Amino acid sequence: MPKHDSIRYDVPITTKPLKSAHHCRYLKEFAAAISAPVRCINSGQRDSTEIKNDLLYLVIESQDLNEQIHCSKIVVPEQTRATNEILIKHNDLKCLRFDLCPPKYEYDLETRRIYSKITREEYQHLKEEIKIHIINLYQTNEINRALMRDQQRI
Repeated sequence: MPKHDSIRYDVPITTKPLKSAHHCRYLKEFAAAISAPVRCINSGQRDSTEIKNDLLYLVIESQDLNEQIHCSKIVVPEQTRATNEILIKHNDLKCLRFDLCPPKYEYDLETRRIYSKITREEYQHLKEEIKIHIINLYQTNEINRALMRDQQRI
């Protein structure tokens, strides 16, 4: 289900409905005192809000030494294809085709992240097998070795 804009997910389902009125705090109030979390109907003051969610995702991205998104490297799922030579030469990620990728992967072109669905079995075994590629983008005026060195010094 890869898209050319940011990935959107359904609203999570809570086990109990949230209270319609709660005390909003300003940042200064929040910093000064312990604040009660958002509460559900028929729950205690410190009870947590439970969300039903069968979908968990592993988010994969390429980062530089400063833990920022790498400017010249991207990660893509296995079986990704690149088409259209003009787009490829201009580092336009719209050249990427994900239709042959395993359905567990979703790719967000805007954030350059792979979202890999974690199955119930993978979650229980605390293990997920991933197959990805790391791709170097072509050097351009926006992406060059000097820029990468400068980013690593920050």
